Amino acid sequence: MMQLAANTAKRIWTFVSLYALYLCCSSTKAQQGFVSVDCGTAKGYTDTNGLVWISDNALDTIAGNATAVTPLEYAGVPAQFTTIRYFPGNQTKYCYVFSNKDHGVEQGSPYLVRASFWVGAALPYNTQVKNQVKFKLLIDADEWDDVSIMLPQTGREEFKEIYVIAVKQTIDVCLAGKGIGLDVPFISSLVLRPLLKDMTSAKLMFEQARGRPLTYMQRINYGAPSSETYISYQADGGGDPYDRVWKPDSREPILSTTSLVGTNVTDHPPLRVLQTAYERDDAFNLTFSLPSSRFYHFALYYAELSTNVTMPGQRVFKLQVFNASSSLFGEVTLDLFKLNNNSRFNVYMTYTKFPLYVGIQGFLNLIFTKDGNSTYGPIVCGLELLQFFDHDMSLGTDDDEVHTLRNITSVFPSLGSWSGDPCLPYAYNWLSCTSDLQPYISNISLDRYDLGGQIPAEFEKFKALVRLSLAENKFTGSIPDLRTLQYLQVLDLHGNYLTGPIPEFLAELPSLNTLILDNNNFSGEIPVKLLSKASSSGLKFSIAGNPNICDANNSQEFCKATASQEEEKNNGALVGGLAAVGAIAALAAIGALIFCVVRHKKKTVVDTNGSSQQARIQDNRESVFPHTKLFGSSSQAQEFLYSNVKAMTRNFERMIGKGGFGPVYHGVLQNGKVVAVKLLAKDSRQGEQEFINEVQLLSRVHHKNLVSLVGYCTESQLVLVYEYMANGSLFDALKGKGPDLTAWRYRLHIAVDAAEGLDYLHRGCNPSIIHRDVKSSNILLDEEFVGRISDFGISKAKQHNTTTMTGDSQMFTVVQGSVGYLDPEYAKTNIANHSIDVYAFGVVLLELITGKPPMIQHMTGTGEYQHIILWAKPYIDRGDISSLIDPIVSRDFNISSMWKVIDIAMMCVEHDRKRRPNMSEIKLELQSALSIELQSNGFDTSSTDPQTNFMDATDVCAR
Repeated sequence: MMQLAANTAKRIWTFVSLYALYLCCSSTKAQQGFVSVDCGTAKGYTDTNGLVWISDNALDTIAGNATAVTPLEYAGVPAQFTTIRYFPGNQTKYCYVFSNKDHGVEQGSPYLVRASFWVGAALPYNTQVKNQVKFKLLIDADEWDDVSIMLPQTGREEFKEIYVIAVKQTIDVCLAGKGIGLDVPFISSLVLRPLLKDMTSAKLMFEQARGRPLTYMQRINYGAPSSETYISYQADGGGDPYDRVWKPDSREPILSTTSLVGTNVTDHPPLRVLQTAYERDDAFNLTFSLPSSRFYHFALYYAELSTNVTMPGQRVFKLQVFNASSSLFGEVTLDLFKLNNNSRFNVYMTYTKFPLYVGIQGFLNLIFTKDGNSTYGPIVCGLELLQFFDHDMSLGTDDDEVHTLRNITSVFPSLGSWSGDPCLPYAYNWLSCTSDLQPYISNISLDRYDLGGQIPAEFEKFKALVRLSLAENKFTGSIPDLRTLQYLQVLDLHGNYLTGPIPEFLAELPSLNTLILDNNNFSGEIPVKLLSKASSSGLKFSIAGNPNICDANNSQEFCKATASQEEEKNNGALVGGLAAVGAIAALAAIGALIFCVVRHKKKTVVDTNGSSQQARIQDNRESVFPHTKLFGSSSQAQEFLYSNVKAMTRNFERMIGKGGFGPVYHGVLQNGKVVAVKLLAKDSRQGEQEFINEVQLLSRVHHKNLVSLVGYCTESQLVLVYEYMANGSLFDALKGKGPDLTAWRYRLHIAVDAAEGLDYLHRGCNPSIIHRDVKSSNILLDEEFVGRISDFGISKAKQHNTTTMTGDSQMFTVVQGSVGYLDPEYAKTNIANHSIDVYAFGVVLLELITGKPPMIQHMTGTGEYQHIILWAKPYIDRGDISSLIDPIVSRDFNISSMWKVIDIAMMCVEHDRKRRPNMSEIKLELQSALSIELQSNGFDTSSTDPQTNFMDATDVCAR
């Protein structure tokens, strides 16, 4: 007995020693990379938890005002909440920047960011609504959340927390106010905490959610004593190693222990959270009201804390997760003692393996029920609930342009407080940007910004950006060429104190059409290149009010104009415009000459073996496009001879289909590759422009869910040669003419494939592409049943020089698309944007669900048709899913998955375009629906042996 007691004591001592070492090591490791910023304080300090706080003065040039908070405080207010910084200026945003150099931010790594706001009794400024302050919080180039605080602030601090994967080597946290309904923003503290990539939340962001951030909704310590306060980081152990904030929940009955509990699962919950639990004899619910039609992640933590539980089966309970009133997301049965290797005081967790979709009802219900043979009821120690961003993180302004802009702001002290993304989500006051997904800077208006000094001296970095070595025809210097501002059209620097000569590099800006330098102190001669550009290209150039250049002897037009006299500037523009007209006429004459020469030249074509040969186009073999080289040398599509086309199709022996372009024939290349060969029919509604469009687009876009173009032919007939899709179109398959689609998961796979293809067109291409003819017959299936988007004949690339509408839209003279798939708003306005593809894809989803075509003929045989949306809606409203679903679909599907896709389809076909999701959101939602269908449960479970892991932790610390 004595030996047994000694062995037991030894094991306990080993356990405690290893645990203490684990706490020490994990504490040290956790603080590595911690950045804690006290906003408004004069100097840094170390708090009672051992966290080192720095003043926000150490981050960057801060444009706000610092002040101490007014006396009203909650008990034991931490030091970081005794001061604030507020921003009463007129900037669109004020940004704190965590960088790689100063704070160790690594692109592609996950971080926790928390911004806290505590003001006490009153703010030192007036707000638009009495006793309330409202402003916006931004993360990088996106809106993060709205901040709304009632005054006086009598409770704890307001905080916003986010898990984010760094998209570059910096993380920007910005505040924005001064807009409609918004007030001067303020902030108390800001923290950055590195996370482990194998945390369940981080893995979900990486693997399932395209890197979308997760925002804090709830983090609860169940069973907390009534005296318990919020739990966060503690240097002496027991707190959260990542400094996550846990709110106490003291509902009874409570189960607690003072024993050590193993915490070393993937997410490392705090010891103090695991030492208490909420327990019921039979059952309990945890219900959360949430923003609807969003994706969430939860993790639940348990530990068997009762000494009465000594064997498996004594505490067994079921967890059911409902993400709608009757929609079961998943369920699992838990025996904590058994799952933890027949032991107590070990952590166990359940968590979502993929994003949890909460539909339009907007609530999440977790039901815990005791198993019938169990002695004790269910328990829970802690919960973390996070919401995914409802969109992908913005790409941000073009990197080269951001770098150039940083050089500009570094030169002029008055611009030093500008940081964060220049264009998104709100552009700097003195900038305008293009509407691209990754914007470019189009307008810089730094008029009356107190910019001073001699440009050649103080502006040397800016000048160096475009220093051109004419002898070698290349740029020199380590800083990128200012001509990276390729869309910059307007540069306005009037009303400053700039001195010295006008820099010659201004003439090198490729898109510049307006240059206003009035009322400065420039001297010397105007650069020849600038004069040449003003006279030959229509550059609106104004330099009035610079006495050392525009004196009484200088009568040039740009010296007569002023920044406030638009009529005189327009006269100067007219001179430049006339010069431009002359230049265009000359170019037209040269072009006509080239046309005549090119028309009679031999052209190079590629045969089916890929070899080049010369062939003079004659008589009936004359090219449809005899005068132009259709596509650049970078095109990966082959140009076939018409004789090659006849050979590969055996003189058009086997027709395999017919579409809007014309008949489609089976073909085989000399290398044995099977292809589909499309011929433009003489009566086709499509023509030469669609042909050119399709080849140009498919020659530059490549994705596993887009049909690949092999080549084309322009002799005698227009011919397109594609890779062969063995299983035909989705339309035919739904009509029973193709592969078996009785299993719902097969249909859902195809939907995900098509969504990925369209998402690539919308977001992955630059410029992005609107397909404009999405339909089930344009979704083809290869031999592996992978869905591919096809038929790009009427697609449009959204380029600036063809856009006639501002923002994300284009206007076309002729509405194009297919009956049943055409967005009613597009048909009415002729304005096309990505939402027309979303609408059509919603119709395709309804086809997949119902098996019916987009236009359904009435059973009466009257020849009248009803749209599939109108047909389906009454069944959806009644919840009559059995009448809605295609009768041939096997009934072993997961009903949550089906309803989720129905929700997605109906969101896609919303009448209001602004309420439709984008393809990125649709793709994510469909992937989640597919995961639900393929998995028996929507969440997973995990546990570990604490002693083994403490030993592993020791080894890591030792290394």
